[in-house]
Amino acid sequence: MKSASFLSLRVEPELRRSAEQVLREDETLSAFTESSLPNAKKTTL
Repeated sequence: MKSASFLSLRVEPELRRSAEQVLREDETLSAFTESSLPNAKKTTL
């Protein structure tokens, strides 16, 4: 399977701050999103 890129997503600063509060230490929003996608696919099947 080929790898793919996701488009950039612009969000309000307040939403970004809220999202960053749930991250683990040294985790990025990109890493969080990437790790969440396989889980989302499993729950929708």
